[in-house]
Amino acid sequence: MATSPIPLISFEEYLALEEKAQFKNEFYQGEILAMAGGTRRHSSISSNLMYRLRSALNGTDCELHAGELLFRTGVLGAYPDVMILCGQPRFEDTRELVALNPKVLIEILSPSTLPQRPTIEAPRPANIGSVRLYSSIF
Repeated sequence: MATSPIPLISFEEYLALEEKAQFKNEFYQGEILAMAGGTRRHSSISSNLMYRLRSALNGTDCELHAGELLFRTGVLGAYPDVMILCGQPRFEDTRELVALNPKVLIEILSPSTLPQRPTIEAPRPANIGSVRLYSSIF
């Protein structure tokens, strides 16, 4: 039996839907992908990392963000677990959701989420000129 192809949407359509969504989703090549739920391990790593980074960034012009801001490449819109913005933050949208000039992006991965994360195969954030460090913690 033939299946219908999944209709693709633009990033702007994704953002409009994301504003109304009950749960966060990522965007990849025109498709909306539900984000996996967190785990104790993920939460522990994230909390420890945020604590240490907050201390390290104290007194700088950098802002630390935990999983609430999007970064975007041509085919990808994703919420990294950690994003650092330095200097004057710039955003693509009036809601200040899509950061245009992140300096650091960190993702915390687990075996259960890897199969659901085509972002791992996508063009990496190094394609964004402002990114100086991209790291995956597994």
